[in-house]
Amino acid sequence: MAGSSAGCARPASGPRARSAGREGELALLAEHLESARRGRAGAVVVLGAAGTGKTLLLRDVAAAAGDFQVVSLRAAQHESQVRYAALESLVRALPPAVGTLPAPQRHALAVVTGREAGEVPDPLLVGLATEALLTGAGRLLCLVDDAHRMDAASLRALSTAAHRMRHGHGLLVLAGRPGVLEEWLEGSTHVRLPPLDHAQMHRVLDVLLETPIEPRVREQLVAESRGNPGAVREFLDLVEPAALAGGLGVPSAARVLDPPAAVDGLLGQVDALPQHVRTLLVLAAAEPTGDREVLHRAAQHLGLRLQDLAAAADRGLVDVGTRVLFGDPRLRAHVYRSAGPSLRRRVHAALAEALQDGSDPDLRAWCSALAATGPDDDLARDLVERAGAARSRGAVAAAALLLERAAALTTSPAGRADLQWRAGRAWQESGDLARARSSIATVAAHTRDPRRRAQAELLMARMAYDQRHGQHEVEQLIDVVAALPPGTGAEARLRALVGTMISGPPSARERLARPGAGAPVRPDAPPSFVEEALEALTAASEDRPASAIARSQRAVAALDRVPDVSADIDFMWIYLVCAVAWDETTLLRTARRYVDDVRRCGRLSQAGLAYNYAAVLEMHAGHLDRAEELSRRARRVRELTGARENHRVDLLLAAWRGQGARVGELARACRELAAQNGETRVLATVACANALLHNGAGRYTAALRALEPARTDVGFAPFLLPEEVEAAVRTGEAERARRAHRLLQRWSAGAGTPWARGLDLRCRALLLGPAEEADALHRESVAVLGTGESTSQVARARLLHGEWLRRARRHREAREQLGLAHEVFAAVGANGFASRAARELTAAGGAPRAADGVELTAQQRAVARLAAGGATSKEIAAALVVSPRTVHAHLRTVFAKLGVESRRSLRDALVEHGLEAGEDRAVPGGHRGGRRGSVPDRPAGRVP
Repeated sequence: MAGSSAGCARPASGPRARSAGREGELALLAEHLESARRGRAGAVVVLGAAGTGKTLLLRDVAAAAGDFQVVSLRAAQHESQVRYAALESLVRALPPAVGTLPAPQRHALAVVTGREAGEVPDPLLVGLATEALLTGAGRLLCLVDDAHRMDAASLRALSTAAHRMRHGHGLLVLAGRPGVLEEWLEGSTHVRLPPLDHAQMHRVLDVLLETPIEPRVREQLVAESRGNPGAVREFLDLVEPAALAGGLGVPSAARVLDPPAAVDGLLGQVDALPQHVRTLLVLAAAEPTGDREVLHRAAQHLGLRLQDLAAAADRGLVDVGTRVLFGDPRLRAHVYRSAGPSLRRRVHAALAEALQDGSDPDLRAWCSALAATGPDDDLARDLVERAGAARSRGAVAAAALLLERAAALTTSPAGRADLQWRAGRAWQESGDLARARSSIATVAAHTRDPRRRAQAELLMARMAYDQRHGQHEVEQLIDVVAALPPGTGAEARLRALVGTMISGPPSARERLARPGAGAPVRPDAPPSFVEEALEALTAASEDRPASAIARSQRAVAALDRVPDVSADIDFMWIYLVCAVAWDETTLLRTARRYVDDVRRCGRLSQAGLAYNYAAVLEMHAGHLDRAEELSRRARRVRELTGARENHRVDLLLAAWRGQGARVGELARACRELAAQNGETRVLATVACANALLHNGAGRYTAALRALEPARTDVGFAPFLLPEEVEAAVRTGEAERARRAHRLLQRWSAGAGTPWARGLDLRCRALLLGPAEEADALHRESVAVLGTGESTSQVARARLLHGEWLRRARRHREAREQLGLAHEVFAAVGANGFASRAARELTAAGGAPRAADGVELTAQQRAVARLAAGGATSKEIAAALVVSPRTVHAHLRTVFAKLGVESRRSLRDALVEHGLEAGEDRAVPGGHRGGRRGSVPDRPAGRVP
């Protein structure tokens, strides 16, 4: 076995994080995981062809495992003939559990794994020991990938274990290709992964791509993938994102990777074709949309006939219909790469001739450029024009590619340098910082223009900072900015100022000239957002809250005059300005607009930071699922751009989810980053997350302790200070609570927004304690916060009010407030606060109510209603067109969610939760309770 590991699983980063299009299969596995959590062990077999997403599905199951210990194993082909190789890896991953087995079982495992000498034990005894190991090790999730490669002895042991797993907290999931596993694990639940449909494949592309892609190229890629997500993933590793974004096909710079086995065999078929057919295949590979008419005309220019592709079609390499489709998108890339430079120039020249009708000017210009053998100013001008068109439709990376090629074809040194600069700027904007640095370094080395050289130095410093956000990068940025003439470069000065706020050191701010010093007055135009933001954040960094709030409000007003907020405006600037102004409405609205813009325009350089801060705002508003999706996007952007890891969003998400172990793990990672880079602001995030986690759980002393080292950095007042007031009041630290409240008032006075007023009222109510006057302040806080954007903050205000009412023995009113708070927290997944609200609600004489339409999926509800109406499992399966095993799995989950033990209790539970049985009861040919063949109390098999 290779790559075996054990440890606590991390929370899911969203069901679409990896296994896009497999949400149904993931939900079914999650139901089995929930059954195991409640003491009903089991086994599941995941079956699918190569590339269908088995590995990614297992990773998502592991990510959803929560408090389970996760053991992940991957079978290796070279160990398939080694007896008990897989089982040895499993035993090695869980050494403490072996000692708890009965002596015969322990000895049997020790012998087959080479730890003790002895006769080869009975395979049944080994299987029984394996079952005891899987079900007796606590909450254990065992994942075996490529299980079809396992040695027969290990497979027999796991098969025996799977057939006997009934009680305990273990879940065994084996994933492999169809064939061997079905026979060995016949009695286990089988989850098959068929090819994805058209819509699901588009969702896979949505997950994998963070930049736009030409619609026709996208459709071609989906069609050629034939529902195999792995083929798409590998194809995207073979081609340049810039070429895909512009619909330019597979460029000559495509990465050289060894073809996978599925494609290697097809390439062998290509080599067996006549030369003229191979040329036609290269031509088809270079034309990204499969346009048959264009390929027909291009083939004629080469003196060939497109009909001769029939020889390739006979071998399954292509389909020639209304479009020409390759049998696999990876085959397209490797066919193109296999051609020599001369042949590629010939086919591109032929395509350029075929596109003279103007049907695709971008592709015609690009093909002409790839066919060129020397400088050509006319062609360069055409490429520049096409670059402008690409940029206008959001293909920034394609624009960079076109400009770079135009620079190579330009004869004028000055013109070449200008185009190289523009290409570098576009590469930077697209997030390809390596190519941006190469272009800008070329310009800096050859230009004599001091203005252009200063621009190049500034951009290089900016790119270094964007990747690492460390103190060293801030110092470099300030060195460049400090050399600018006073009163110029407001954008650069703002970038450097914010850099000092994030990474410090604070003393570095003194090296920045005061904004406006010697700046010319522009009586014909109002100050821009950047200018107002520079003044506002300067005032905030100098601890002048009144001026900072006033200037921030003016900066917020200036946002309405910005036609494209994502063009050269970092979202961090907007975030800080709106936080200082306490304007959550503008902040959330602009965040959503910003992330849409950067994704639509392909501006990856700004996307990662924007996604992160937008995720924080979605959390604040109570939309944790949206925040998880944005966090996933941010991780993908960091992978594409090579930016440093950023744990802050996941840290705050874990705090809202009430995941203490996860918070501790991520907090340590954040502190390590701060120690490495000097990024001090992240420490305030760590303090905020810990305070949120502990306040949610009612551990107020721990919350207060977490806040002790925290500084209230610019923009943190709305997040840190209310947590400190609540924790200090609950622990009797009255003076500390009043001090934090005074600081909050100092930074919110004059803002006048619902966010500022509502939190001030909430803190004032807490400070009054049991005094009767607190009641009115609590009510007003709920009302004022309700006019803002944050449902979670309203729920927190209701929770505090409900707690006050309960302590005042006004239980009926307390139950109303606490019930509403609990419903919100439970619905959004804020588990810590939900548990706190549930405890308070129970103490007030109430009971937490399941959220209608949230606790049960549509299929779970249908299964529950049919079972409550008297249908058997087979009848439900026939009515819903699912397997009986799926019915059992749904019933296990329904029982757990509704808190019932048998089918007899289902109907009352459905009525109690507003999910009454209705027309779903009518099953053709079904039986009714009390008649022969009626539904038993418990589902058959392992269902309780």
